[in-house]
Amino acid sequence: VKSFVFGDAHDPALTRRLLELLLLHRVEVRALDRAVTVDGQRFDAGSAYVVPVQQAQFRLVHSIFAETPPIKGDVFYGSTSYAIAPAYGVAFAGSRSRIEGGARVTALPAAQGAVLGSQAGFAYAIDWRDYNAGRALAALQGKGVSARA
Repeated sequence: VKSFVFGDAHDPALTRRLLELLLLHRVEVRALDRAVTVDGQRFDAGSAYVVPVQQAQFRLVHSIFAETPPIKGDVFYGSTSYAIAPAYGVAFAGSRSRIEGGARVTALPAAQGAVLGSQAGFAYAIDWRDYNAGRALAALQGKGVSARA
């Protein structure tokens, strides 16, 4: 694997959490500047990032993204590690060819949230697949807004 790509256009908050972890550990991350498909998964510019394997933090990159090989038998070794990226639930894939990214990301982009459409006459809907959906619901309930599922 020469590059890892990750990101979810439907859940930018979750993508942002993984990006935050990578930047915290000084992993080189580049913004994806064109749409790519890796292992049947499509990643779009503006919602995905590229992590080159060839960098100073290559060991950490592998420990975050590389798949854990299956353990045969019922023996478990304490030194077995598990990749972190799958735990985040964000789409990612390893590419055997190098994916050239755009500009290097050095800081988290500003968190964005918005109401799509105009003033509601009856209700608003929250996409529950979004990582921050629970926070949004809690904030609304804290302000006395009634919520229904």
